[in-house]
Amino acid sequence: MVTRDSSSRTAIWSLGRKWIPTALGSSLLAWEIPVVVAIVARTSDGPTAVAAFGAGLSVLVVVNAPALALAPLVVLTMSKHGSRTLWKYAFAVGLFGTALIVLLALTPLTTNALGIPTELHGPLSICLLSFGLAPLAVALRRCQHGHLISSGRTSVIAHATILRMLGTVAAVVALWQAGLPSAAVGGLALTVGAWIEVTRLGWTVRRSATSPRPESEVWPGSENLFATHLRLSSTVALNMLPALATTVLIARAVDAETALIIWPVLYALVSLITVPLSDLEVVGSSHLTSGGDSTTVFGLTVMIAASLVILGAVTVASPVIHFYLTVANGLSQQLTETAYPWVVVLAAIPPLWAVRGYVRSLVLASGWTKFLVYSASMHIGGMTVSGCVLLTAGLPGLASAAFAMLTAIVAEIAFMYYLVVRRQRRDLFPRTHPAQQERL
Repeated sequence: MVTRDSSSRTAIWSLGRKWIPTALGSSLLAWEIPVVVAIVARTSDGPTAVAAFGAGLSVLVVVNAPALALAPLVVLTMSKHGSRTLWKYAFAVGLFGTALIVLLALTPLTTNALGIPTELHGPLSICLLSFGLAPLAVALRRCQHGHLISSGRTSVIAHATILRMLGTVAAVVALWQAGLPSAAVGGLALTVGAWIEVTRLGWTVRRSATSPRPESEVWPGSENLFATHLRLSSTVALNMLPALATTVLIARAVDAETALIIWPVLYALVSLITVPLSDLEVVGSSHLTSGGDSTTVFGLTVMIAASLVILGAVTVASPVIHFYLTVANGLSQQLTETAYPWVVVLAAIPPLWAVRGYVRSLVLASGWTKFLVYSASMHIGGMTVSGCVLLTAGLPGLASAAFAMLTAIVAEIAFMYYLVVRRQRRDLFPRTHPAQQERL
């Protein structure tokens, strides 16, 4: 019994070592944009450039959805298609994103759809053009992440992210001093940083390329590359909608003006903690598809969720939250007092996000990627319905948004878990990878 417990802890820690570098990399990237914004704001046309940069980022994030989905795609389909096919596919996805962002920069439909003021039309076009090569870099980067996660060599991701951060900061300062148009400085700096990371990761990935496995070892659901990628991309796109959905809810509340000042600060705090969990499902599904058992993934999830519960309690009960709200974000004492109760509610979301990653890893490893689209739709639907009900009940905007986010994540987890259990009972959802079954 002691030996089995010790072996279990070793397996959990081994899986954790694969995930921690991806979490560190995501955490650092969460700080990249604020640093760039702070420097762009000091350029000759700072306020206009920051506004154009923010609008351009909202477009870029949507355009990058297919590229961001490449890491789980590589993990799921590597055994079937091998490195060469996936590299070609990633390059095609990146070129498509690059062409699309350039097209959006040159057409007035973009500015009309966003509804931004006329004086921002020109700067936004310049900003989007400065992002031109970013989608290709993101596609190659996420493909590299998938390869490294599959081969268990994730430590290099953290090193490459640190190098990227340094490169981005150096680039934005150099471009600022060079006198380039302010609207182009931020986009070019982020693009340079992304390509620095791609170059660094490329050295390691070349040494860990893999070939397709025998047909008997292929995980189910990995046959149709495009269909699997389409489902994963739609899931990424749907996961980006909560920020927009909650903002729309708050805008319809009686205290909208005050709430709209506070909510971006609270949402950014939640994102800062949940972003490092973005690749937990990829690491978990990689473990499962390579013959590992779900007990190890569950054990790691429990450790992460418990740590996040403690972190949330310490943050809420200590001066940290006051520093974040007042010093870091400049909220007044009155606004801080208004925001504090909803920080307590939102503190429950990061641990639930870890649980969500665990259940999603089961779904990803099963090959039933269409379930991810259903669950993401459940997330958005649950948020919208619960938010509207709460607003109708007369709750303030911050309360409606906070409880709507909490309801949405619980609804998505419950829906996915129901599908997992149901499929297992019908023997349509594999409990173990074929390689593991053969060992047993």
